[in-house]
Amino acid sequence: IVPLIASATGTFFFRQFYKSVPDELLEAAKLAGANSWQFFIDILVPISKTMIAALFIVMFIVGWNQYLWPIMMTTKPEYSTILLGIKEIYQSNFEGSYLPEFNRAFAMIIVALIIPVSIVVFFQRWFIKGLVDSEK
Repeated sequence: IVPLIASATGTFFFRQFYKSVPDELLEAAKLAGANSWQFFIDILVPISKTMIAALFIVMFIVGWNQYLWPIMMTTKPEYSTILLGIKEIYQSNFEGSYLPEFNRAFAMIIVALIIPVSIVVFFQRWFIKGLVDSEK
């Protein structure tokens, strides 16, 4: 999930955000005696927490919902992801003459949603705080 932040989407979001930073902010930092690294650490990183949280939420959901990558990378069934397990339940329902086990599939779907919903709820605090603070 962390390598997804270095994707084209992450690069585009960071680029657009940093292009929107006013030049006056850089000039004020230079007048205060800050070098480029201090400007980045002391000014840009704190004001970009909202964007980082939003990008993390989006990239986490994208990484969590990936289907093809785990199929290509996992060769043993014990290493498969929960989404592949849900697919196996549905596939066994259609290939065999068994009765559909939708109760088991829907229970796995609920379990699969616990982590992404937790991430969104956890980062929502910073995301909303950044939106409210940007209006001041």
